[in-house]
Amino acid sequence: MKKPKYIKLQQHIKEQIRCGHYNVNDRLPSENELAHEFNVSRHTVLKGMAQLTAEGWIERFQGKGTFVAARNMKNPLGSHTVALICSDLSESLIVHIINGLSSFLKEYKYELLILDSAHSTEREAEHLDSLEDRGLAGAFFWPHMPPVNRDRVDILQKRGFPIILLDRGYEDLDIPVVGTDNEAGAYEVTRHLIEMGHTRIAHITIGMQPERMVEPIIMREYGFRRALKENGITLENELIQHVDFQVAEQATAHASLRNVLAYEAMHRLLALPQKPTAVFVLNDLFAPSCMLAIKNHGLRVADDIALAGFDNDFEAGEFPVPLTSYAQPGRKIGIMAGDLFTKLANKQKLDTFNYKIPGRLIVRHSSRPLQFLKPADNEDKST
Repeated sequence: MKKPKYIKLQQHIKEQIRCGHYNVNDRLPSENELAHEFNVSRHTVLKGMAQLTAEGWIERFQGKGTFVAARNMKNPLGSHTVALICSDLSESLIVHIINGLSSFLKEYKYELLILDSAHSTEREAEHLDSLEDRGLAGAFFWPHMPPVNRDRVDILQKRGFPIILLDRGYEDLDIPVVGTDNEAGAYEVTRHLIEMGHTRIAHITIGMQPERMVEPIIMREYGFRRALKENGITLENELIQHVDFQVAEQATAHASLRNVLAYEAMHRLLALPQKPTAVFVLNDLFAPSCMLAIKNHGLRVADDIALAGFDNDFEAGEFPVPLTSYAQPGRKIGIMAGDLFTKLANKQKLDTFNYKIPGRLIVRHSSRPLQFLKPADNEDKST
């Protein structure tokens, strides 16, 4: 269904205000100029402008013209509602973050509005554009795929709208980011595997174009590499295997695909002449497909090859072989994000914009010591 012309006019003017083309107190084109520009009737322009006036975007003065208003943010939701924009409400981390946020904000009489972007940067953009229209006091935002929608976040910040980023941010924006210390976590997981006697350790991660790579993925590989280097272990290129980004996206959104998510990557590792004795996977989501690949090679998790993950998802302890994993501090992230929001809302200056919180390693049966492995299992069975 085509949008009415007056709606298109409204959206255009809102976008021009959001992007800074028109600032507070700037004079807008006249009704006749807008009618000519959009090839619509003056009645259509008046209809669109009336709605913009009612929403507080513009002010009209008889004989002077139409000007961008300093919006007072009055809205049915009220000024004590804060939004959380994120992609996947089923992830254990976001569940714990919401728990921490809600408990903290409740003390300050704030309500939390959840806006699910459903793994869509377009839907994410719609939510970002609607924040001021909703009359919200601020927002917590988990970007789906930086740098997409960076400009929208920048505009919100420049307009004085309090926003806190979760898990990942934008390199060139001074906006608070609260998340896990991913490098330290990956380092701790890898060091644990080394302490279990493993020296041939592989890493399965996501393959993406460098400009699209998100910080947690980068930092987990950094932590993995640092642990090996500090312990004098040389990393061979073949021990880093990548899962196609598109496959990872689909599996994240559709649980039925998770048994194939990292299957090929694990298969390639197990087909090496000298296969690894331990594998650190980017996240627990990869684990079921890795376990299936190990089983289909006639091997056993823990007895033949150690496996460790990241996130400590709800299912990690319920896998056929309970998974060693790094628990992200979701509740602490939520509480800290809430605290930072109240500081921004009260115009307090922040000392830093990067807040990394350590999690903790949960050791389970999947990462048994190397001495438990059978000697024959570390050799190429084809010889």
